[in-house]
Amino acid sequence: MPAVVYRYVNYQGRAVPLVPVGMRGALHWGRIWAYADSGAAYSLFDDSVANLLGIDWPTGRPRAATVGTGAMTRFYLHPVTL
Repeated sequence: MPAVVYRYVNYQGRAVPLVPVGMRGALHWGRIWAYADSGAAYSLFDDSVANLLGIDWPTGRPRAATVGTGAMTRFYLHPVTL
């Protein structure tokens, strides 16, 4: 399979690795920009993405993870299709 290359994009004055992703949740498909982080165990999105995909986000499995800054963040885990 040939390599797919995405260039970093300027977001709020910083170069960041955002990639376009098609994602299907409970009810809908949506096209979003996702942060490409090869070392992440999970990809976290805010409630606007959950709403776009028809996901009732508070009904997911509660989890917590340490983010790149060392802070702990809580989230709700839901399966999606890419």
